[in-house]
Amino acid sequence: MFDHTMTRITVLPFLALLATLATATSSPTGLKFDNDIRANIKFFQDLEGAQGALTICAWVKKLRTGIYPCWFSYAVPDQYNEILISDSGKYNNLFGQGISTMEAFEDFTKVGEWYHYCMSWSQEEKMKRIYYNGRMAKRQETADNKLGARGYVVIGNDQNSYGGGMQDIFNFAGELYNLNLYSRKLTDDDISKMFGEGMCSNEADKYGSRRIKWEDILKKDRSEKVSLIKIPGCGEEPKPEPKPEPTPYNNWDVLRKEPYYQRELTAELYTRLMSRCSYNMLGDFLGAKSMTAS
Repeated sequence: MFDHTMTRITVLPFLALLATLATATSSPTGLKFDNDIRANIKFFQDLEGAQGALTICAWVKKLRTGIYPCWFSYAVPDQYNEILISDSGKYNNLFGQGISTMEAFEDFTKVGEWYHYCMSWSQEEKMKRIYYNGRMAKRQETADNKLGARGYVVIGNDQNSYGGGMQDIFNFAGELYNLNLYSRKLTDDDISKMFGEGMCSNEADKYGSRRIKWEDILKKDRSEKVSLIKIPGCGEEPKPEPKPEPTPYNNWDVLRKEPYYQRELTAELYTRLMSRCSYNMLGDFLGAKSMTAS
């Protein structure tokens, strides 16, 4: 015999889990890095699919003054600064070759405010482009190199050795959201559109295959010096509490709004009114009705 009770017991926790997941995804999750040498996330990454072209984009909030804080570093055995990006515009390194965009940083962003950053490159074009808030800030010719296929990624600091060598001066100590590395060079229009969609957009995959995904970064091991944060303004707006309906026993105006208020008072209508309200309230109602009629 089929046990319907057992089915309900099994299904209810599953439905609760679905509701929890839906709530969790309604408000995007970012990361906050303390000003601490341990405030970083390190992992080994295969970037073989991005050796000939890439674009790295993220939403960044600079909270620490200074020009050295770095939020992304990719090191390979023969080049520790294969990719290095700072939050001040000082470092936009690729293959160890840097370009400063500090003047653009001052124009486009302010300390304590979110900004959108992208670096794009292709070996075919031999050109690196830096974007702030959807606009190209600077470009630079690059050597005819391929990106190192495998290496260590550190989010929140610089690498001065292969997979290590972090220093306090390079602590990011800011906030980060939706960091993705694509295996193609995004166009100017792509990046402008991405910025225009804002932080609440969850359509990262439409811009191409990602070799590093934000949702995977959130699953990486991290110390207590890196904490999860909610991105403001992206979740569902809380619904206001419904206003309580006025009680007929203390507000006869409820009856005035009923469609039978304009009808002639008959015995039948009198009986219906008596069943819905107190004697005192009925008197108020009839008195108001007679005043209206006069």
